[in-house]
Amino acid sequence: MIELIKIVKSRLPTKKWTAFFKIDGKNRVVNFGYKNFNDLKNDYTLNKDDKRRRLYLLRHRKDLNTNKPYMAGYLSMFILWNLKSRQESIEKYKQLLTEYNKSNDINVFKDYYNELLL
Repeated sequence: MIELIKIVKSRLPTKKWTAFFKIDGKNRVVNFGYKNFNDLKNDYTLNKDDKRRRLYLLRHRKDLNTNKPYMAGYLSMFILWNLKSRQESIEKYKQLLTEYNKSNDINVFKDYYNELLL
């Protein structure tokens, strides 16, 4: 079972966020979101640019191949490049994670990803 505990600003100079998980009873910390000082709006929750979002999603489709929804690629895709509001994206990610935990079927995320591209 994968539980998202919290997401906070990362202390790492090259990452935006740190996610804290409990995975099968063990703690896991994942840093995600490239921090680029030359492009401060380099995620959809900041730039709200539908074209950039679509290009990001297509370019990072391979990140879904890990089949591990707690990895940085999943977090960037479903939190930073999902909805225009980061908080709404976090809530949607938690919803998908709950569905995944019930079914143990990674297609919960992959099917939603396909909907994003429509």
